[in-house]
Parts: sequence; structure tokens; C-alpha cells
Amino acid sequence: MISGSIKPALILMLALCATMLRAASPEPDDWQPIGNARFTDGWMAPYFGMTSTDDRTWEVPVEKRSTQETYRITDPYHQPGFTGKFSTTPNTIKPSHITIDCSDPDYVTVKWQLIFTFAEGTFTANAEQPVWGATRATYLEYFGHRPDAVTAIGANSTFNGSTITLRHCLVGFTNDPASAQTWNAGAFDTTITLPSASLTATGTSSTPNLDTEYYNLQGIRIPSPVSGHPYIMRQGTTATLRLAR
Repeated sequence: MISGSIKPALILMLALCATMLRAASPEPDDWQPIGNARFTDGWMAPYFGMTSTDDRTWEVPVEKRSTQETYRITDPYHQPGFTGKFSTTPNTIKPSHITIDCSDPDYVTVKWQLIFTFAEGTFTANAEQPVWGATRATYLEYFGHRPDAVTAIGANSTFNGSTITLRHCLVGFTNDPASAQTWNAGAFDTTITLPSASLTATGTSSTPNLDTEYYNLQGIRIPSPVSGHPYIMRQGTTATLRLAR
């Protein structure tokens, strides 16, 4: 266990070693199920006319990386809470998971990713129609906006230790983030309230930013990362090398 008496330089050495080991080894498939989350959808539900919070909410299985504060929403559009809202099966034909990186609780990130596939002939004649999704922050970053600018306009997504809030969810019909748009109903947030039992079982604290410290590469503690510069983040007994966005 890392004690308070260990110098930041040692933390840096450990982080650098861990980073090199990760780079030299294939990324493990270490997703672990943590139960069902309460999922309020801002991506696909508005297309089907579901715009109230209750209509857009159902339970979804969720998984967590054992080594990272990253979550995966398991195939939300094939869950009974969603399919049960229709008299016939919704016209999505392929399972899709949604991955969310909560490593920085004040700036949660969602990559542009496939989230839904319309069956042939239901959205586009004689062809399947995939739908990609992310957040407005993803779109803005694609066009060069820095995280501090995204945060300044309130478009940053956040994690408070129990609920992930993804602001201004966007969809698109190609794998290019430049195609991002909203449905006619407008932009909606997505929220994921994690199962309470998982917060202890997976090592996630219910208190945001608990025991988080930042250091520069000289081992000197800093109040917060500087955009564009590498830094060391220490959370409890774990130290990782990162690059500030």
C-alpha cells in the first residue's frame, strides 16, 4: 500500500512502469458485471417520440473495467424496459454496447461509437441504417475545442460517484463525428445511475474526487492538471500517468 511518506518521485516511477507494461501487453478483457443501472436515454428514445424522463428511463445491465473507471452499458436497446414500450419489437437488429470513460469525474468522455442499427427497409429503403452516438463535447472536441472551453459552456459530462450525466447527446448516420445532429425532438441528456451495491464492490467511492492528488513530472504536487501537459494522478493506492486534455 502506498503511504503518505512515499515521495512523489516514486509515484512517478511506478506510474511510468505501469504505463510501459500496459503498452507492451494486449489490453485485457476485464469487464465485470456490477448489476443493473437506471438508464435515462438521450440518444434513441426521442426518435420514437419518448421525450419525458419516465418514458426515456429503463434498467440496463452495466459492466465496469476492473482496472479503470470505465463503464459499459450493455445493449440498452434490446432490454425489456425498452422493447416493452412497443407493440412490436423495435427495429434495431444488432446488439450495441455504450462505453463511457469516467476517469476524470469532471470531464467524462464518450467516444463516437455505434449505438443502434435499424433493420433493412425501416429507416433506409433496402439497407440497414447504423446510428452512431456521443455527446456535444465529443463533437466540439472533433472540431478543435479544448475541454476548458467545452466546460465553460456547460457541455461537459460528469460523474458524481453514483450517477453519470452525459450532456447534450447527439446521433449521426456515419462514423464521422462531423455528422452529429439531434432528432427533431431536440437534444437530451443521458443519465446512468449505477447500482448502489457496486460502488463498494468495485472500489468506487460514493464521494466524488476522494483522495485524488495531481503531480507534475518533477514529482511536485499541483492543484490541477495543465491542459496539454502530462501529469500523475493518484487516487488512493493507484497512480497513473495521464495527458491533460
